[in-house]
Amino acid sequence: MQGKRGTGHRKVFKAFQVIAFVMLIAIPTMTAFSSETVLKTSSKEFLAKVLVLDRTVEKHPLDLGVYTSGPLQTTAQELGQIDAWMESQGLASRVQIAGTFMDIEFPNPAYNVIRDLDAAWDQGTAPFVNLAIGTTDVGPRSAAQVANGEIDAAIRTWAAVFSQWSQGGAKRAYIAPLQEMNADWVSYGLDPENYIAAYTRIQRIFNEEGVTAEAVTWVFAPNGWSMPEHAFENYYPAEARVDMIAFSGFNFGACADNIDPWQEYAECGSDPALRASHAGHGAREAHPGGADRECDRRR
Repeated sequence: MQGKRGTGHRKVFKAFQVIAFVMLIAIPTMTAFSSETVLKTSSKEFLAKVLVLDRTVEKHPLDLGVYTSGPLQTTAQELGQIDAWMESQGLASRVQIAGTFMDIEFPNPAYNVIRDLDAAWDQGTAPFVNLAIGTTDVGPRSAAQVANGEIDAAIRTWAAVFSQWSQGGAKRAYIAPLQEMNADWVSYGLDPENYIAAYTRIQRIFNEEGVTAEAVTWVFAPNGWSMPEHAFENYYPAEARVDMIAFSGFNFGACADNIDPWQEYAECGSDPALRASHAGHGAREAHPGGADRECDRRR
């Protein structure tokens, strides 16, 4: 089963593709998993709506992704349990992408990076790596520090480990460098000039370490909502450097303490996608997190 659904992703993207992520880590009503009772109300509602969309939007194929409740190396079994639940409901859709968050300076990448990536791949899913900085004990990091080469050694180590794991493209992953860069809740945010330079530097180092085009889909991953002066267009690295555009969006639905009703994608999620399309970017588009909405993680 290894890599069954994780193969070929780079070759099959359509002009527009939706990736809807169920973010288990952010859903407080989640129960302990079993094949009989995988999900409670909020995430079950999300899956139901995602799968309806999958059946009705033929021109815009949908891939279902999941952020599990912890590091993939310890929680990847949840992917198979969700598949089992959907099968028990008579649904044909399966989890195709496993989302994860990593830091370039995480300790022991030779162990942790490979374990996390293989945990997803061995479940038949393609890893989607939000590759950040500033989340370890090293402390906050800025886009300028990446752009001027201060953490080149850590980037090079991470890239070399990824190159080893990918085996020249036999395995592959989505990588989103410095995700949500147009937001103020990340230490590297709100600095478009240095973000573009940092993204470019990370990509160049990966190339130097032998990461092939077949091994990685490069993702530009801004937050779907931003302050007007920090529109995501200001951060776009360049068409030649981006394979996919992926917007973070948060639809809290029936989650605890949420007073707003579920919002359909047509109501609140189309603006970032349309802006990307009208700008003429050649990259594909994805929408982790479900329908986008005018709110952010600070609420």
